[in-house]
Amino acid sequence: KKIVVLGHYRKMQSNSLSEDQHLTVYGKTFGVEVHATVLSNLLSQNWIHRIPKNLDFLITSILTIVVCFSSIGQGPLRGCLVAILSAVGLCVFSFLTFNKGQFFNCSIYALTIVPLLVIGIMTFNYVTTMRAFRNIETALGISLKPPS
Repeated sequence: KKIVVLGHYRKMQSNSLSEDQHLTVYGKTFGVEVHATVLSNLLSQNWIHRIPKNLDFLITSILTIVVCFSSIGQGPLRGCLVAILSAVGLCVFSFLTFNKGQFFNCSIYALTIVPLLVIGIMTFNYVTTMRAFRNIETALGISLKPPS
């Protein structure tokens, strides 16, 4: 059983799109290619499945907790580096699962949780440093502020 898909397939000389060209993640694609891909996916039942929301939430929560606790004792630079590397790792994981036909939305983690983690890590380190300075000033009776 064969199916033939007919359509307009003419390359334009300039950078403009022809009437039946569409911008996709792969660049300029003709409508006939889009329809052929859809038809092929329907016939082979090959489509992308979203990871269940519970599993998505569980992976994101575990990663957030691990990154938080592993970053607390670190300095601000190391803590931010850990948060950024975890976001990159999660995006790589998302890409690999996408190639296997699963969709894992890492944008929630990468775009919201990582900046909040970075702000939290920097705030924690600032507060603990200022508390240590105050304790030293109180214990020794000297000022650790630079002269103005």
